[in-house]
Amino acid sequence: MILNVLMLIFNLFLSPSEDKIEWSENTQLTWEDFKGKPYNSYKHDALSKLEISYWFNVPREGSAQVEIKAIFYKKSSWVKPKEKTESLLSHENLHFDIAEVFARKVRKEIKAYYEKKGRSKASKLNKKFSKIYNMLYDDYEKYQQLYDKETAYSTNKKEQARWKEKIKRELIELEEYAKSVVEINLS
Repeated sequence: MILNVLMLIFNLFLSPSEDKIEWSENTQLTWEDFKGKPYNSYKHDALSKLEISYWFNVPREGSAQVEIKAIFYKKSSWVKPKEKTESLLSHENLHFDIAEVFARKVRKEIKAYYEKKGRSKASKLNKKFSKIYNMLYDDYEKYQQLYDKETAYSTNKKEQARWKEKIKRELIELEEYAKSVVEINLS
């Protein structure tokens, strides 16, 4: 009985979701990660469902933490069975890398705002964060669309290689913001 309760607690709270993959420098998506059903009427060969998610935590008076992560959702991502090529998979992995670039940009902006602004009330934290997040999320969506357009959805090999180098440089430039949790001093 106790073992069953412990297993339930582990499954509910400690085990990672089977539907999510959090971006990591060492993680590359495989076609096995694309669990969703393809939209046959959709003109593209694959779709990666990505999100830049965030959570707030106020562990003690005078401080806050914001956790910002790039997430890939397996059950909402799909590929048409006859289109599983290495070049398309590389293209989809770069979409995931772009999500991480923008997660780092959000972390950078939040950190810069609170270092410059100094004291703030925890109640104002969510409002200001939402404003910064929404502004950058709009940029993120446009960037993803530009990537698809310029690479012709992976078919323009020269542009695909250029984007791969570009995103690699951006990840390196934003390395300081690779840690998903941003600590904020509110006092």
